[in-house]
Amino acid sequence: MDCKISECSTANTDTENTPSRSVKKLNVPEPTEDELAKLFESLRHSGRKPALLAIIPPYSDNYIPTPVQENFPTVLTELRDDTAMHLNYAELLQKCQNFELVVSEEQAKTVEISTWEQSNSKLWYRFRAGIGLKDKNSL
Repeated sequence: MDCKISECSTANTDTENTPSRSVKKLNVPEPTEDELAKLFESLRHSGRKPALLAIIPPYSDNYIPTPVQENFPTVLTELRDDTAMHLNYAELLQKCQNFELVVSEEQAKTVEISTWEQSNSKLWYRFRAGIGLKDKNSL
């Protein structure tokens, strides 16, 4: 790293100091359809998600991202109302009594399934934000 980038690019093009290398080409036959099918199947069942399969039909169907479902309930942090900051206690209670948050069983199940990974899930943090729990095991 003793030279400037502009100098390094010209310094490395000198062929006098570069040892010549002989490249040996191997004659490898192309794989058969059966060999490729066995390879793709073994990759599919490897317990991993190899990027190669993302471009090989029909395996590529498993690589289509699932869109964020619109069936999520309202996140508690989205309920913040800055106008409530200036209300007195009685007005705030009245505002809260007029508010109703409804979460269907389907929405609750969607959140549960989407947040199984807990701290590895961005959605888990999103839905947990604003919830103060005394017992972390009650999640």
